[in-house]
Amino acid sequence: MHIWLPVIRSNTGTDVFSVRLCNALNQRGVRCTLTWYNRYFELFPWLLSNAAMLDGIDIVHANSWNAFAFYKNNIPLVVTEHLNVHSPEADSYKSYKQYLYHRYIIKRFEEASFRRAAAITAVSEDSQISVRESFGLSNVRVLSTWINSKIFSPAGNIKHLTPPFKLLFVGNTTRRKGWDIVTRTMEALGPDFHLYFTGEPAKTISDAVSINMIPMGKISKEKEMVALYQKCDALLFPTRLEGLSQAALEAMSCGLPVLTTNKSSMPELISHGHSGYLCDPEDINCFVSAVKTLFTSPALYKLFSSNVRQTVIQRYDEDIVIERYISLYNSLA
Repeated sequence: MHIWLPVIRSNTGTDVFSVRLCNALNQRGVRCTLTWYNRYFELFPWLLSNAAMLDGIDIVHANSWNAFAFYKNNIPLVVTEHLNVHSPEADSYKSYKQYLYHRYIIKRFEEASFRRAAAITAVSEDSQISVRESFGLSNVRVLSTWINSKIFSPAGNIKHLTPPFKLLFVGNTTRRKGWDIVTRTMEALGPDFHLYFTGEPAKTISDAVSINMIPMGKISKEKEMVALYQKCDALLFPTRLEGLSQAALEAMSCGLPVLTTNKSSMPELISHGHSGYLCDPEDINCFVSAVKTLFTSPALYKLFSSNVRQTVIQRYDEDIVIERYISLYNSLA
């Protein structure tokens, strides 16, 4: 069986998803080929209809925004929805131009993809419900994001919680990702708490951060990212809207309790008071209190750390989830 993943490079978690899926399939003896296309095609995906089909393809698996362009020769098409941008919750985080782009362009592309799909998948239950409601679909199944728990694993040494308590934020510095919550929380916590964050260069956000926030820049190597997770004590991830967070899964797999919101798909990953804390996005006091509780309760911290790791191993480990993808491909081929 030969799976083809045609992907428009977006420099987002969708790229990571595609690379990891293709690698995992090849490692398990399922041939997979990943083909990258320029981001220019995100505006004109119908032009990809002229892209040459590889020989011997049995299944095409593509993103909902452009999958329709790769439906050829009646080869079964798997369409994945990562984050439904048409949900009412998403409108708050868009400019007017983005709203028009999503409503009158992207939605038509997605409708075309879903019409041609042999199977439609969503990466979380929240995304499944959302895309069903937006498009009137009944045939959407959940095939979640996953993590390789052997690569993303806790450090060998036992952590001792001493000042400064080290928090981590991974993601874009946007309101949707809760960056405004991060900055206010860190300002309230003070010097005994440090936050390391990835992504934006320091010069672009220097006016918006507290002295206890430490920019790490863009980290592209997986080993370096694992080392950063292992260095930190907890993930501060107050996202307001998420498909299923790779960053949260990576942190959980490394044994980091997660402090996040009670919105979107996050309650699927984190059980409040069991593996982390779920706060209302506008309740800064909740985030501050949650961080301080973890820092001052070593036994509770150890319990949360064990619980997040077990959640990954039992529900989101690569060995479990990739077999579900293979089963889907076999049923279609």
